[in-house]
Amino acid sequence: VCAFLIPYALLAYPATRWAVKRRVAREDNGSDTPYDSWEAYLLWFIFGPLGAHRYYLGERGNFLLAYGATLGMFGLLWLVDAWWTREMLIRNN
Repeated sequence: VCAFLIPYALLAYPATRWAVKRRVAREDNGSDTPYDSWEAYLLWFIFGPLGAHRYYLGERGNFLLAYGATLGMFGLLWLVDAWWTREMLIRNN
């Protein structure tokens, strides 16, 4: 299991940083919608168990505890966030 999780976690950080840099660039260009739904759902689908989509969308409250320590409550929060990602996009855009 660790042989899979360590490289997976190491890939999540650069992918999330890339998406955050794109969001900041959109904000600097005066975009009305700084968060891209395509990027948010891509991060959710690939790195959802680590909470990368929540970090991208600015929901940093307790995601480290809920996602980092338990891998998204053992996959349950990953499925619930399929719905909540849309809600976070609406709230933050």
